[in-house]
Amino acid sequence: MPSLILFERLPEPLVAVDDNGAIAYANDAFATMVGYPRDAVTTMSMTTLLTAVPLGNVGVVAALRARAGSVVQLLHAEGWTVSAVMSDSALRRHDDPVAVMTFADISEQLWVAEPPTGPSAPSHYAFAAQRAAR
Repeated sequence: MPSLILFERLPEPLVAVDDNGAIAYANDAFATMVGYPRDAVTTMSMTTLLTAVPLGNVGVVAALRARAGSVVQLLHAEGWTVSAVMSDSALRRHDDPVAVMTFADISEQLWVAEPPTGPSAPSHYAFAAQRAAR
């Protein structure tokens, strides 16, 4: 079975990013997490989806590897932020020009802990807040 079919079947959001930030591959779970069609995601740059990941003088792959295991914020198509724990690259060599990472979406856990308020809060925040109040 080809590896891309295996990647697609993974329930975890997965993305492959090159050192310039171009998204070389994203599975449907990743596209769903950020709210874009998969074909649109693969025309985007990871640097436009991620917020607050300083690149400094390193490439995107090195910057992403440095944030492995930490919570990152991704911009959802509807304008809100998705909080997710980003894995280290599944590729073993640190000099690979591509990184393949998975994401564990923890947004709902954070919404229940501290749901945002105000007119700009998405409706699913209100649902999580109501559920937490029970």
